[in-house]
Amino acid sequence: MRRWISCLALVLGLVLVAGPAWGEQVYIRNKPFKGAVSGKGPATAVELQALVAALGFQLTEVQGNWVVTAEGETAALPTDASGTGQVYYQGKPIATADQAGATLVPLIPTAQALGAVARHNKDMGSIDVNLPVKSVSSTGSSPASSGGGTRLINFWASW
Repeated sequence: MRRWISCLALVLGLVLVAGPAWGEQVYIRNKPFKGAVSGKGPATAVELQALVAALGFQLTEVQGNWVVTAEGETAALPTDASGTGQVYYQGKPIATADQAGATLVPLIPTAQALGAVARHNKDMGSIDVNLPVKSVSSTGSSPASSGGGTRLINFWASW
């Protein structure tokens, strides 16, 4: 019994000491992020390939560089691209760092560059990344094509 308690105390002590060194909890499209995570808060970096896949983009190698594209887009390097090992999205470079064989990118600026909304929740120790929802309308028109604004839908039922 004493041995069990001392082992439990050791494990608990390690968790308390190592806990602050862990990275933020990252959620992409309301699902736990499956790639490598490093750092905390605004300095959080994540694995490029896993982020691109989780957001529904594609990563294509072009002449020794990487190009991030939306589904159906053609991967092309910008005309001023030089060297190899760079990552581009819509002709603009994305900052990267190599760590333990993985290519990491700063999460919040990269997600925002890809059109996602990234929010850091300090209280929960998490970062949530979501893509904007495309509007759906039964009439075939969107708020943008009808002059914008908000539509209210009233629903009333009697059982």
